[in-house]
Amino acid sequence: MILLFPNLDTFRLAVTSGTVPPEMALSPAVVSRDDGGRIFVETNAKLSKKGKDALDRLKVLGSKRHGGAVEKVASWLQVLPLTPDAGPPQLSTQAPVLFELSSPELLPGLVAEMLRLGNDRQSYRTLTDGDDQRVLLRVIGPPYYTLLRAIDKLSFAGGTVRAYTEQAPRVWVELGFSHPFAKQIKFDDGQIVLIRPPHEWAYLPDAGYQDVYDVLNFTLPNAASEWVEAPTPARITVPLKLAAGNATDMAEMWVLRGGGIAQLDALVRDSDDRLTEQLRFAVGASPDGEEVVILGVAPSKKEPPVMALDGAVAFKSYWRIPNLFLPVGTRLHPTVRRDVVTKLLAEDRDRRVWLFPGADGSFVPEAISENAFRPLGDWVEYVIGASATDLREWIAATEFDFESFICTDGGPKPKPDREKPEREKREKDERETPVTKPIATKTAGKKSTTNAAAAVESLTTARPPSAWKVRCDELEREFRDRDGPLDSPERLELWPQLAAANAAMGDDRKGEAAICWVNALWNQPAAGLIDGWADCETPNAPRTAAELDARLAVPSPTPSQVRALASLFLAVAQGTPDWLKPRLPAVQKFLEAHETKLPVRGAWLAAVRLAQLSGTDVLGLARVRDRVLGRLLERGLSAEQDLPTFLRFAGLKNSERLRVVRERMVDLHRAARKWAEQSLQSPASVPTQVDSVCTLAYLDLMFAFGLAKLGEGAAARAIVESAQKTLGGIKTADTKGIVANYLFKVFRSRIDDALADKPTIGPLSRELLDELEAINATGGKAANDPHKLAYYVISRMRQQSEIVDPQEKNDPYADWQKQDELKKELAELPRLKDAATLRKRVLELFKVGVRGQQSTPETRFAVLHQALPLTPRVGQDFVVEMLRHVPALFQAMPPSSPGQATEEQAKKEGAILERALFLAAHYDQNDLVQSLVDQFIAHVRKKPDEQRFVLVNIVAGRSLKSLRKVGLRDEVDKLLRRMQDEILKGKTLGQLKAQYAAKGDVWAEVLQTLLNLAAGWQTFGLHDQAEPILAAAREEILTGQVKMGAQKFASLGRTYVAAVGQGPADSGMLRLIELFQKLDPARITNRFTSAPYYSRLHLNLIESTVLAVVSDDFALGQSGKQWLDEDEQLVRKRIHRDMRDLVKRTGV
Repeated sequence: MILLFPNLDTFRLAVTSGTVPPEMALSPAVVSRDDGGRIFVETNAKLSKKGKDALDRLKVLGSKRHGGAVEKVASWLQVLPLTPDAGPPQLSTQAPVLFELSSPELLPGLVAEMLRLGNDRQSYRTLTDGDDQRVLLRVIGPPYYTLLRAIDKLSFAGGTVRAYTEQAPRVWVELGFSHPFAKQIKFDDGQIVLIRPPHEWAYLPDAGYQDVYDVLNFTLPNAASEWVEAPTPARITVPLKLAAGNATDMAEMWVLRGGGIAQLDALVRDSDDRLTEQLRFAVGASPDGEEVVILGVAPSKKEPPVMALDGAVAFKSYWRIPNLFLPVGTRLHPTVRRDVVTKLLAEDRDRRVWLFPGADGSFVPEAISENAFRPLGDWVEYVIGASATDLREWIAATEFDFESFICTDGGPKPKPDREKPEREKREKDERETPVTKPIATKTAGKKSTTNAAAAVESLTTARPPSAWKVRCDELEREFRDRDGPLDSPERLELWPQLAAANAAMGDDRKGEAAICWVNALWNQPAAGLIDGWADCETPNAPRTAAELDARLAVPSPTPSQVRALASLFLAVAQGTPDWLKPRLPAVQKFLEAHETKLPVRGAWLAAVRLAQLSGTDVLGLARVRDRVLGRLLERGLSAEQDLPTFLRFAGLKNSERLRVVRERMVDLHRAARKWAEQSLQSPASVPTQVDSVCTLAYLDLMFAFGLAKLGEGAAARAIVESAQKTLGGIKTADTKGIVANYLFKVFRSRIDDALADKPTIGPLSRELLDELEAINATGGKAANDPHKLAYYVISRMRQQSEIVDPQEKNDPYADWQKQDELKKELAELPRLKDAATLRKRVLELFKVGVRGQQSTPETRFAVLHQALPLTPRVGQDFVVEMLRHVPALFQAMPPSSPGQATEEQAKKEGAILERALFLAAHYDQNDLVQSLVDQFIAHVRKKPDEQRFVLVNIVAGRSLKSLRKVGLRDEVDKLLRRMQDEILKGKTLGQLKAQYAAKGDVWAEVLQTLLNLAAGWQTFGLHDQAEPILAAAREEILTGQVKMGAQKFASLGRTYVAAVGQGPADSGMLRLIELFQKLDPARITNRFTSAPYYSRLHLNLIESTVLAVVSDDFALGQSGKQWLDEDEQLVRKRIHRDMRDLVKRTGV
């Protein structure tokens, strides 16, 4: 059938009015045009009589033949020409634009132009059709100048460049035009379409883009020869220069040329110990023989000292890259990403690089080994290694003559060294005791066997325990002092020695030795290491079938017994005796049941070996992967189970930080309880009657949980007993009694888990969930039914409390919203215990909707909001599958309605983005992390102020910590900087307060946003940068200059507490105690329906305080926290790599 439309306007009217049925308009057709502008459309779709009559009224006729040359179209929409936009393009700085380059030769010039204009968010792909080659360049927020050149069709080096914007998912329309039906265009999932005016469509495969940095070649002026690469036509040359930066930066390093030694002598002679302890120095010589003295600040939380050195060039670390320094008051131009700068200039973390300034912004990279630096106050001999500009070796011909500085007059006589006799005795013992010497450093490729053999051999020689203690201390100190990451070859070679030394010190150090053994095996699974671990865990045990069977038969094994079984299995599996294979199912069952009692590394090593012996069991290993990643998701690495003590308390003398936290926790509890008692009795604070007895009991249980996490078992149990007496006295027949009885069980379960060092951030136990469902089932349909109301009050606590239920945040109103079928279905999802059933139901709701109804973007948004936190129950594949829908869903969502619904929508959007960022980082989807960060910032920019702050506050807190824990520190740095730009917009703190103080609730959101920034800065040790924000928030909370609602004020208090928790423990504890000592009891009121059972806002603030104190960020030292984050990153990377390798090898 060929339809003849008299003109384009008639065709457009027929399609846009629905006269042509949508299913026909979206079907393929053959189209032609004649000289008179008539349009002929041949279609195989059938037209109803009603449709024919409607077309007849528009004077649409039938035709037996086409009127001109024919072309096939995928749908009738392709016939409609593009409509020119009324005005110039209005694009956000986060909008992606696709540039089509007519020739690959245009790419270098276009990329360089946009880099020069400050945009480096570019990626590209090259396509070919026979001899015709084109390039697609994808740019986030391209410069407006480049866009105008593309719109005006100005020449680009003799070629043409077109710019496209994405008007619908995978539908790219040329900039300056729009298609009236862009969102209705349907085509294959594996394609994109480029639409050029008037109606030219090009279908292309949908593939990934390569980062433009992969083909960039930066030219460094006067760069060292080893960095210069031969230019190729495929590379893009961009000169790097020094440009004016922040002139107020404080110097952290000084380089002195000529006369530096004399100045160093004078500095040491005239300075006190406090200054010399802050400084480190190195001495070298340039190729022309000139002496070079480098003076640097030792790592410390103190501010760098102000130095007056003649002729010195002062330097400042650049972008917190620890081994790259730029002259104070300068920056690199053009601006490039932190990881690119690191790769270009400071990839070797063992060498310190500084960019010595030249004329017109030029610079010379100079470098020296970090090992060349020594404390300024030490009596040292030093040897300087070669630098990036070939600083030759300079052997110290003289030493500092500190004797000449000693003055024997005018001071009291020095006291005798009380430790001298003891030290001399200890040194004598050490000289007479043949302790094993450190293994010499070897290359990574040769050290495995040697180190393993040496470590295991050292176990066979009897040593006095005191000698092993000395040796262990030496190794631990050497491990901490060595530079580089945890997996550097210099550190890896120490693990076998640490394991052997701990093992030799007796059974009480077996747990510590086990951590060291699995770390040694993690990177070099040599036979000697496996035997060493097995001998440590099962000394003198035969490696026989009977021995393995006996250990498999233990019904409730301790962690030590599980480690013994795992190490014995790995040792036996080296030879794979015939009797082992039939026992593999029993070993697998045992390890699955008790793998949480193993260090994460030990559990994974045993699982990988089981998969290998079982014939590359990909499915079995995938299940272990999901469980181990779920373990990391719920609790992260355990400081006690996965990190050796000497790293856990690195930099802390006698675990001082933890001792301070424990001692002051009691003072904090006392201050918080006194404040809560006064607040709950204040008439202004309690307009709705609230039972203070239950609230105070729950407050005490929260502190008991905190004490349990800190290892104060006796104090925690005493509080639990007291709370049990209080809550147990309430009648269980009414709502209050049902709630009190159940919540006490939940708190006691969490406290017991903390005391047993079990996960405390996972879902509720099956028994507690079943009991909760029983409470719900017992209730009737009446709204005032005590069981029904108790279920609501408990669900409200689950939604609010991170201690009660930190993972699954269910809607407490779900059972009261039965009129909405979708909400009813979503409310049932958390109750689905079977993973397969949960997956099936989520996909049905997401793709089909409720009972076969069409799934809309709003429906899919609601499903993702409820289901995304539940996806880890099913496993990694399902998590990733659902995560892939997030970006497209946000693009397809229509604008939210004005008013209160808008803020609620922003909260839900924030919840989805926060959980998506966390899960994408956790499951190694780094490309998706980058996309989500960009989308988050773009989303923030679209929101008005009130919603912008709400969105940031929901996403920022947990996301920053999540990205940091999985090793994406550059992404955290990038997100912090972009958040700072979006929130501050160049304004000071005072200017922001003047702008928003009239709206108290908005000012509370602004302060929360700033506090989230401060928390991020504290994480990176930038305490001085965070201090003004902390001080402003403290003043607002304690003095109450701006009026704000109780709920906003409580949220502000919680965010302040969380930010304080990222900083130093000693000052942080004082801040928290001060908060409750000075906080006005009437500031937090209670008007909620849960008030007769507990005061929600009071408990929210208390819980945030407890969680801040017991977090690893607060209770561990800065170094210990960094070790734990880095260790977790290495574990995740290894698990994902092993899984990818096995899948690739088996082809499954």
